[in-house]
Amino acid sequence: MQLRESPSKDEKLNQVIPSSSPSKKPDLGLEMSARAKEIRERLEGIAAYGRDLGLRECVEDVRVERRERLDSFVYDEEIIGREDYKSAIMNFLLDSDTDEHISFLSICGREGIGKTALARCLYENDMVKKHFDLRIWVCVGHNDFHDLEREVNDMEQLQKYLLVIDDLRYKDPEQWGRLKSLLMGGARGSKILITTCNQYIADTMSTSPSYPLKALRTESSVDLLMKMACQEEEEETRNPIKVDIGRQIVEMCDGIPLAIRMIGSVLFSKKTEEEWLHLEREISEYPLNWIRLSLIIELSYGHLPSQLKQCFAFCSLFPGDWVIDKQNLTSLWMAEGFIQPIDNVDQDIEDIAHDYFMDLLRRNFFQDCTKDELGNVMSCKMHILVHDIARMFAGSAYARISHSLQYIEGRTRHASWNSTLDLSQAHLNILRAYPLRTIIKTSQRKTLMGGKTLHELISSFKFLHALDLHDSGIEKLPSSICELKHLRFLDLSENEGIVSLPDSVTRLETLQVLKLNMCCNLIKLPRHIRKLVNLRQLEISNCNALSYMPQGMGELSFLRTLTDFILPGDDSFPNYYGGLGELNRLNHLRGSLRIEVNGEIKDVAPESNAANLKEKNSLVSLVLVFAGKESDEILLQQLQPSFNLRSLEIRGYGGTRFPSWMSCMPTLVQLRLFDCAGCKSLPSLGELTSLKHLEIGELPIAEYTESDIHTLSSLPNLSILRIWECPHLKQILPLVQLKGLKPPRFPREPVQTLVATTEPVIGIDDRVKDVIKLLEIEDDEVEARIVGIHGTDGIGKTTIAKAVYDRLSSCFDSCSFLAGIGETTQNVGGIQFVQTNLISDVLEQDGDVALFEGGIKFFRDVFRTIKVLIVLDDVEEQSHIDDLVGDQLDWFGPGSRIIVTLENGGILQTYVSQGLARMYEVNEMDNDRAFELFCKHALGTNCPIPGYLEIGKRIVKATEQVPLVIEVIGSFLRGKTIEDWRKIEDLIKLQKENS
Repeated sequence: MQLRESPSKDEKLNQVIPSSSPSKKPDLGLEMSARAKEIRERLEGIAAYGRDLGLRECVEDVRVERRERLDSFVYDEEIIGREDYKSAIMNFLLDSDTDEHISFLSICGREGIGKTALARCLYENDMVKKHFDLRIWVCVGHNDFHDLEREVNDMEQLQKYLLVIDDLRYKDPEQWGRLKSLLMGGARGSKILITTCNQYIADTMSTSPSYPLKALRTESSVDLLMKMACQEEEEETRNPIKVDIGRQIVEMCDGIPLAIRMIGSVLFSKKTEEEWLHLEREISEYPLNWIRLSLIIELSYGHLPSQLKQCFAFCSLFPGDWVIDKQNLTSLWMAEGFIQPIDNVDQDIEDIAHDYFMDLLRRNFFQDCTKDELGNVMSCKMHILVHDIARMFAGSAYARISHSLQYIEGRTRHASWNSTLDLSQAHLNILRAYPLRTIIKTSQRKTLMGGKTLHELISSFKFLHALDLHDSGIEKLPSSICELKHLRFLDLSENEGIVSLPDSVTRLETLQVLKLNMCCNLIKLPRHIRKLVNLRQLEISNCNALSYMPQGMGELSFLRTLTDFILPGDDSFPNYYGGLGELNRLNHLRGSLRIEVNGEIKDVAPESNAANLKEKNSLVSLVLVFAGKESDEILLQQLQPSFNLRSLEIRGYGGTRFPSWMSCMPTLVQLRLFDCAGCKSLPSLGELTSLKHLEIGELPIAEYTESDIHTLSSLPNLSILRIWECPHLKQILPLVQLKGLKPPRFPREPVQTLVATTEPVIGIDDRVKDVIKLLEIEDDEVEARIVGIHGTDGIGKTTIAKAVYDRLSSCFDSCSFLAGIGETTQNVGGIQFVQTNLISDVLEQDGDVALFEGGIKFFRDVFRTIKVLIVLDDVEEQSHIDDLVGDQLDWFGPGSRIIVTLENGGILQTYVSQGLARMYEVNEMDNDRAFELFCKHALGTNCPIPGYLEIGKRIVKATEQVPLVIEVIGSFLRGKTIEDWRKIEDLIKLQKENS
């Protein structure tokens, strides 16, 4: 189904937003650049006039939002008003019954209409995640297909994948042909979803009709605006006057979600009705033409506090589709001096930078944010139109330079470069004419920077504040680095050739950030690192050759981020390395810290106690890696962290038991225990009331006790439990009693994967689709529901149920197909036998229901957290259903579906009357399908053989088109003579006459 809107709405939108045809679009960059230049000249004139009057500059207090309010803000691109689109595209993604091996679908629409947001919502849907073996998201934008080709080349063949190609703006036939041949390596059912502004691309690349995304309807627009503009409690009550003003505002936003979100974010800080009216009048002054959306973004920029404006303008250095790392960005802001301390407030500059970022995110200047497992924002992107506004207001002070150097002007202070720019002598001679403060690399491709070029770069820009040379093929950092007296940010990450840094680097007294991540051959840090007195961040993750820390680390009193602290495995560095005592005074460390102990520690108790981890209240995550020594038990006991810790990982621990402090971590959310070979028991976890995620792996001799079961069962927030290679913990089945806990998964023995070529069953395709429609699997919020498939014996009920089950099972957490329930309950083991099979299927565990008090009801608490697909085949009594899924269907989680096959549809009448069940009656096959089925079984072909045509049709008619009868008789007649066929025909007629 293709979704369409009324023509009048389309005509109105075409007046406001341009066609995707580039020939019709004016040069937005030139037009806005001229406007920005005019604005800056006016501001400079005002500033000069102010100086003449003796006015002094005053720094604005940018306490834009309280920190706790910003951190509680959930960046949620909720899809409002797109339910029909979402449902239709979801059906496309989950449909395995398609003629194409690989299917393509495009979402097309104007800038800001919500294409990416809709695609992201579908991409992150739980059913979609379960349906595909692999999911890939690639933003193409104006770039070529190299990144996309690299992602596709990395895919394993014969996987069923979902590939989202976001923001595709052009199609090179040669590149697309090459890429398409690579894409064909996926398994049948793989899908490719494309978002584009270009209708031609949408039409030519889709194997199904594309979905043109239209403007939001008025009511959906109002809902979105109020959601963005009001706090939760105000949104619920909805001031009617504000709603009326909001209605006028959204009419001027023309149903464009990006515009509505940005205006709503501006209104969030406007508390009175008068302020809302003022903004409405301001928007109404804008011309009704295609540039209005950009002007609305510009208006939102105008309402930013001054400090946020320069932080936002700085983002123009990144390409439009760049994934911006949050910590890297805020560190650069700090290096440039953009972060202003607030008077009379004791707050780290990192916290203020965090608030700046979160406020820009809340105001929708950033989007597509990613989060870590603790919910912290890690990265974001900028919408292409928002990025255009950043470039406009950044002006000539910021430049993204390439091989042509065409964007460099005399006032340029901040520059980014990509891998197409060769920083050769010729280019450096041109660049050194500009007093640059910033040089950062914005490319994911490796570059090769020779020593001479690097030396020339350093000598050319003595006033640099930030220098980013990550992944630049650097083998040796020249000692002249110390000439950069103003340098505050230095990124040398991913330069695998660097073995050590020159001692002169410690003369960079202003340096705040030093990033050496993934310098895998780095063997030591500067011996006199203590001289970096202003260092706030030292990042050395994945520096695998680094074996010790230098003495004096403890003197870095401003240090806030230290990713790793490493202790050597022997005494070969007695005069050079720093022990755990170096951590003693570093009590302002924040974020994550990894401590790696590579050997025995002398005087282990006082040494480990000196680390003073208990006082490091801003640490969020701690990873402790041991060498499996006997002294580990004392060491871990003394390395007790702060009660504020949220994530703890212990790896390679050599002790026999865990310390008592592990039971007293009230804010701990994640706990991971790996490779603790000597531990005989689990730690006491009874007080970990915030624990959500528990992983236990490679504890070969650890056993559980009744106390462990009681403790874990009482944890209110535990939702994920993963256990592997722990043979004595496999019988921990009662833990499924946990409220909200997904059942524990233990790896089973590897099984051989068999690839079957199953021929399609004749005559059931339409019936399967009808049943799937009744199931409404796309609606996760609906409580459990039954669909009953009823009809006469042999009519094909079980065949239909099995086909539906095979097609949909990947969309559910767990599945169970319980065949022949009527016969099983009478002749095998009664209803308890079936209940045991159900439990084993749903929980993927072996267990006997008879062993648990209360029987199957014992498991209801965990069942309610799981979305299941269950087939109850051949049900003969209502009690069978009540005993397996509950008389109110309240045993299983939202979105669960139960398929029941039965002859007597009346058995489900109670459920139907309560609105809990829908019925599907299977009638006899039509004549053509029935004859096709008969020919397949009787002749081995779907087509009749001359001489057998008429008698075959008479036999099929005599079967009353019942599939089972047709299959049995057809199979019997296969290979028989025409005389045998006539005898069977006569026998069937005789039986019908006698019945």
